[in-house]
Amino acid sequence: MLQDNAVLDTAIGLAFVFFLTALICTAAVEGIANLTKKRAKFLLRGLRELLDQQQTAADPGRASRLADALRLRPTVAAGERRLHTDALTAGLHAVSPPIGVPLSQRLMGHPLVVPLKQTRLTGAGTLQVTRNPSYLPAATFARAVLDLAVPGADGQSTTTELTALVTTMEDSPLKQPLLSMLRTAGADIQRFTADLEAWYDAQMDRVSGAYKRWAKRWAIVVGLGVAGILNVDALAIAQDLYVDAPLRSAVVAAASSGNICPQDEGYSQTRDCVTTELSDLKMNSGLPVGWGDGVWPADLTGRALKVLGFGVTGFAASFGAPFWFDALGRLGSLRTAGKKPKSRTSAR
Repeated sequence: MLQDNAVLDTAIGLAFVFFLTALICTAAVEGIANLTKKRAKFLLRGLRELLDQQQTAADPGRASRLADALRLRPTVAAGERRLHTDALTAGLHAVSPPIGVPLSQRLMGHPLVVPLKQTRLTGAGTLQVTRNPSYLPAATFARAVLDLAVPGADGQSTTTELTALVTTMEDSPLKQPLLSMLRTAGADIQRFTADLEAWYDAQMDRVSGAYKRWAKRWAIVVGLGVAGILNVDALAIAQDLYVDAPLRSAVVAAASSGNICPQDEGYSQTRDCVTTELSDLKMNSGLPVGWGDGVWPADLTGRALKVLGFGVTGFAASFGAPFWFDALGRLGSLRTAGKKPKSRTSAR
């Protein structure tokens, strides 16, 4: 029974360390996404694939998918920047757009979409668009697309009138999907609108999945960096937790204290909270984190295990702070049949 408790408490301790590491990774990736306007760019890519049926770049092949995912390939990065810049400068002439402009770009200049962009006041007293929207409501998309595809339509149009207008529109990737949805809707204009919004939502689900995969890859990279900088070696920590009962008790107590670092702070606040938490556990309980004399192994086997420990930490952190927070709750319920620990945010 004592051994079973040691295993469970070791798992709780590891989950707590992974939670703290994942907090930094999540905040850092969120900061990278915000700095590079990644959500807005993924939205633009999704709209282009939906409306123009055109990929933003050719498939780079299996050998360079990781570089493509991290946006390290120059051609991909240049294409993404160009797409973003064109959408950013799209004007209010979208209902009567220039010939040859992709529909996705015209959509970003529609009067219903332009107010969703972020602006700032320049020194000359004019508004400058600084950021494309990172989210476009389905209802706004449906109304704007109808304005672009069938300029003669209005809010009172019937499906029969819309079918006639769509049939006469120029050939485009949007024409056949609209006709298909109109045939399915019959005379029900509300169903047609709902189908158009559902079509958009399905594409946004794919965009969301692509963004999550991008964020997960970056979380692994950041996690490896955090593990190396802070010396968060999962293998060494697991070993010390299992054999050192006082250390194990201290880490479990910290995980169950109800005062763990919040999940909704910025990177600087999260980094300070996590490093303080780990430093306290190191100083007060002997948790093997941080660097110092004799920490780096002298033998090759020890160094290999150290690097492997960093890899385990980085991979675990990529699951995200919410995953490890829930894991703490489940493990804690197994240990005490109590509730999962509350973060500082939840306690407020």
